[in-house]
Formats: sequence, structure tokens, C-alpha cells
Amino acid sequence: MKHNEDQKNIFKKLLLSSLIKKAVNAGEDLFKYSILAIISRDRFSWLRDNEFAHRALAGVNPVNIEKLKEFPILSKLDPAIYGPPESLITKELIDQELE
Repeated sequence: MKHNEDQKNIFKKLLLSSLIKKAVNAGEDLFKYSILAIISRDRFSWLRDNEFAHRALAGVNPVNIEKLKEFPILSKLDPAIYGPPESLITKELIDQELE
């Protein structure tokens, strides 16, 4: 039994070592996609709201975004953990931001 486990451990180490060497040798080809132009110019651009929203809409799973069907927004999360269900986003705040 111990001999079998030793063989498995050696195999895992060899496999991991082989994968690391391939990754290091791959260099730039390691990543499927190139760095976005906006991030090349400013690596903190993704921290801004407009770029974050752009990435969310253009991202891997944009179907997570849903149309707002009721207002004001009420959370369905447990208020004991997450606080009051009423949103701090008001009609007045939205109107102010739209201007």
C-alpha cells in the first residue's frame, strides 16, 4: 500500500514539474487573449465605474444583468446578515446622476 502511494506522489510531482516547465517555456503564448489596449495604457482603468460596467456587459456571462422590474429595489437577502432590504438608491439619486 505504501509503495503504491509513493508511486502516486512521484507521478504527481513529475506531472506538476512538467506542466510548470511547459508554462514557463510557453512565454507569451501561455495566455489565450492579449492584454486589452485600455489596460495597456492605464492598468488601473478597470477600477473606474464606466470600464467596470463595460467589462460586465462585454464579459463572459453578461446574462447576469437583469432588467429592473420594481422600484424602489428591495433585497431578498436575509436582513439579519445583510441589513435592511431597502436600497439606498433613490429616484432622486438616479435623476441626479443622469444629469
